[in-house]
Amino acid sequence: MKALSPGEARELAETLAVDEALAERAEGNPLFLEELAAMVAEGPGTSGIPRSLRTLIAARLDQLPAEAKALSQAAALIGDVFWEEAVAALIDGTVTTASGFALLETRGVIDEEATSSFPGSRQFRFHHALIREVAYESLPKRDRALMHRAAAEWFEQRAEERQSLLASVAHHLDRALSAVSDLAPLEEPDPRLVEVATRAQLRAADWAEANAVSSEALRLAERALELSASRASLHELSRARVAVALLVAGRGEEAAAVAHQVVVAASSPETLAYASLALAGAARDEKDTDAIRTHAGHAIEVARLLGLRLVEVRALRMLGWAEIGEAKHLEAEACEGRIVEIASELGDKGTAAGALAVQGINAMWRGKYGSLKSGLSRR
Repeated sequence: MKALSPGEARELAETLAVDEALAERAEGNPLFLEELAAMVAEGPGTSGIPRSLRTLIAARLDQLPAEAKALSQAAALIGDVFWEEAVAALIDGTVTTASGFALLETRGVIDEEATSSFPGSRQFRFHHALIREVAYESLPKRDRALMHRAAAEWFEQRAEERQSLLASVAHHLDRALSAVSDLAPLEEPDPRLVEVATRAQLRAADWAEANAVSSEALRLAERALELSASRASLHELSRARVAVALLVAGRGEEAAAVAHQVVVAASSPETLAYASLALAGAARDEKDTDAIRTHAGHAIEVARLLGLRLVEVRALRMLGWAEIGEAKHLEAEACEGRIVEIASELGDKGTAAGALAVQGINAMWRGKYGSLKSGLSRR
């Protein structure tokens, strides 16, 4: 936050009715001045006012009624932006959100926004990120772990219709696992939480890749690798997923190196499917059609058995690329036709339309190739 000039600080202090001696503590920080003014207005005298901004914010939050403070903590756990319905899912049902939020607005802790990302649920934002940070830090870690899991569940319930929320699910499960680990650093984390947190990162990585956010997909896959360190098979799967993310990020050689290591030790079909997909992509970069067919074929076979639709689609696309490279347009059309089937079943109209377009292009080239071949034979 940019500091105010001495003149600007004096002017703001006068507007907020903060005396000059007290205002000097703020050292030109406008948020500090606002918090000073609020505390003076709410409490008797100035002798007990803290000298640091964080301590001042914490003191103001402590002065809130218990229910309002609980609301501020739950809201802080959701994020800088939060929704009334999401906060209500995290707190005791006896707490009334409407009156609590009204008080928090009056005290300058939060501000209501004009529109909401979730129709029917009011959207708010913390007046300043530091207020949210202090409120979050005041939560005991055991409560954080439980509430992050509840937040993940709230976002999960809405992720089916809005896939972008998978990133929020992954974030909250990650934070839940971190809080649990902090509570018992000498014990192995709960295997069930490790499983769901890791797979949440991988699902979010799938979404990021599908939406061309390759750097985020790689970050999520690498985070899954970190979280799964205590689970050998899950760790292998995460490594295979990192290989795919490296490929999408344009780092084919690294992707191939990781995938080759994974294939040697792969203990699960799912891991093998992702590793094979990465190897097929690396082979495509090298224009090695035989290797593409081998690795993409493995990925498709396993993906069909396990119902890994996204893996199958991506492997089919790579296989189709190899077929086109050898002018086998009918085979390439078949690959795209299968993609259309899968995308239609998933309700992915964009992928289905794209595959139909590629099918049409292949049909056109197949027709031209057939006409050319017929003409040459007549000669």
